[in-house]
Order: sequence, then C-alpha cells, then structure tokens
Amino acid sequence: MDGAAEAQLGRWLAAAPSDTVCITKVGHPRPGSDGVDVDALEDQIRLSADRLRTDRLDVVLLHRDDPRVAVADLLGPLLSAVGEGVVRAIGVANWGAARVAEALEVSAGVGLALASSHVSLAVPARPIWPGVVSADRELLGLHARESLPLLAWSANARGWFAGALQDTDDHPDQASRRAFATDTNRRRRGACIRLAERLGVRPAAVALAWTLGTFPFVLPAVGPFTVGELDDALLAARLELPSTGLAALTEGEALA
Repeated sequence: MDGAAEAQLGRWLAAAPSDTVCITKVGHPRPGSDGVDVDALEDQIRLSADRLRTDRLDVVLLHRDDPRVAVADLLGPLLSAVGEGVVRAIGVANWGAARVAEALEVSAGVGLALASSHVSLAVPARPIWPGVVSADRELLGLHARESLPLLAWSANARGWFAGALQDTDDHPDQASRRAFATDTNRRRRGACIRLAERLGVRPAAVALAWTLGTFPFVLPAVGPFTVGELDDALLAARLELPSTGLAALTEGEALA
C-alpha cells in the first residue's frame, strides 16, 4: 500500500531488457473502505509512473470493481490516461462476467488488454480477501468467446499444491486455508501428487500445467519464494500432461 514494492521494481526496471512489460494496478480500496476512489485514480496512475521510473506505463489494471459506480466512470481516468499517452493499455481485476462484458463495450475504442481473476486447479470455497473474484464458468466462457487474456492471480492456489497450506487450524494463512481446504480440493491435490510422482516432477508444476493446458487464454501469475518454485513454474510451461492424467485431476467435477 505504501508503494515500496513498486519503487523497488522501478529500480530493477531501469536496467531491464527493453522488451520487458510491466503491469501495475490502481484503485485498491483504502483501509476501512470497500469502494474505489475514482477521483484518486489519475493521481495514482502518475504516482505509479514515478515509482516505476517511466513516462509511460505499459498496462494499468483497476485492482477492484465497485458495482455502485458506473463502468464508464470507473474506466474514465484510465481511458483518459491512454489518450494522454501516459498509459499504453488498460484492464480490470476482480470483475465479474457482466461487468467485464460492459467494460469491453465502454473501452471499445481503446480495448481491454486483459482482465484478471483467480484461476487454478483448486477452486476456493469463499473469497480469499474481500472483493476478489475467482473465475466461474460464465467468466471463463466470456474470456474464451472474446479471446480476452485472463491474468490468473495465485495460479497455484496460494501454495495448496506445494503443501504450503496445511490442513491445520493454527496455520498462519488462515484465510487461504479456509478458502482451499475442501474435500474437492483435497481430492485434486491427491490426484496431482500421484500424477507428479508418475512424471517425476513436483505437484506444483503439474497443477500449473493443468491450468495452461485447460485454458489457452490464461496467463498464470505466480509468486515463487524459492528458485525451486520458479523452476516448477518454468517447467509447467513445457510440461505435457497425458489425457488420462488431465481427467484424473478433476474426476469430472466442475472446473469452477
């Protein structure tokens, strides 16, 4: 919230390859609020540009939706920033299907570069945090029909397939554990572990490969803590899962 991570990234980007694409977000509700401060979006965009040490941001997403505000009003500051040359492309995060469809219409002259929601082999039983969206069938269908890239945050379910979310009530990440510790997700994790053992890889790589193989429009976002976890993510991009393995991971259950 204080921008320290963005400033650190800006220092790295100063020496990054010229074809590096940086995606940032604005519009996170302030502490104690569940709404988007539309009047602050312009300043937030310019502050992000300053922190990232650029005069033109690659992609800016709205971090949350606010159903009480018209889509045109929410997107207005972002579309203006594109017109002024401050931003190259825009998108939305944690919006449901109906609002994403409306956003596509409102931004028709500029276009949405992508929309972001949660997608993984594990389906959360409840929102991990207030206001976040896990893609359901309607939203996934919209992305498929519109060929709209979906940036999938927490694409490995907060570490569920890496064993990070243990089934214990005293686990420090209570919100994530409560979201993913369901019978369905336990079955999927078990199937994932068995398939990983057959393939000689780690379960996290299999879970991520499932997402890539099931949804061609999904761009998974991962947050590796170790080099090994980064290796799993890179392996998933080239890991081909057998058709029998793919079916076993979900056992015919709903994908979302």
